Amino acid sequence: MVKPITAATTACASAELAWQSCLCRSPVGEGTLEFVEIPQGRRKIRSVGVPDFSAINAAIIAASDGDVIQLAAETYFEGSQIDTLGKAITLRGVLDKAGDPASVLDGADTHRVLICQSGEGTGTIFERLVIRNGLTVSGDFPDNSGGGMANHYSSSPTLINCTFTNNSAYRGGGMFNYESSSPELTDCTFTSNSAGFDGGGMVNEVSSSPTLADCTFEDNSADSGGGMFNYESSSPELTDCTFTS
Repeated sequence: MVKPITAATTACASAELAWQSCLCRSPVGEGTLEFVEIPQGRRKIRSVGVPDFSAINAAIIAASDGDVIQLAAETYFEGSQIDTLGKAITLRGVLDKAGDPASVLDGADTHRVLICQSGEGTGTIFERLVIRNGLTVSGDFPDNSGGGMANHYSSSPTLINCTFTNNSAYRGGGMFNYESSSPELTDCTFTSNSAGFDGGGMVNEVSSSPTLADCTFEDNSADSGGGMFNYESSSPELTDCTFTS
């Protein structure tokens, strides 16, 4: 029997959040999502399409520009890459007591975790998330690149306080930015990601110049550019970032 857990009883019931989630937890720990807005301190549940969603991609399909999909302190196994479909929406996790992201998107070592490939801009936001165990080491280019996240074809989302860990790819284990894709990253961490060829943490290729502030790259590995590899007129802007082996 699925037992509903309301927003007031989940870890995301924090007064600082403008949005909360209603969560129904199945016996195996998979979550279902619902949009819940708290405008000016008053709660209002806004269901999109149907009240609950069994997958994050289903919530994205139902969402409109400006919507926030609020995740709980759960591990989410989507079963396929999460695609924001060009929408200016926010995928937001929660923090644990230590202030670290506690909402985990897990690729289960079978698929890429996140992709933006429809011209997403800075209004597409990923916040307070752990992106882990993504895998794209086979297939044709660029499908074999960006185990944690791929940004293709002028897609430049915003990432805030996200952690990329234990992702693997042929190129760009943690993130692969391709063809004028220049995301903005603030307070993000790339740790223990790997690539068979280049850019264990990140690859920027073909006029892709992301902006990174207060980001950390640690223990990432590749044949070339363990932390980051830049290629073909790609010049990222880094402010107060740290790279360690």
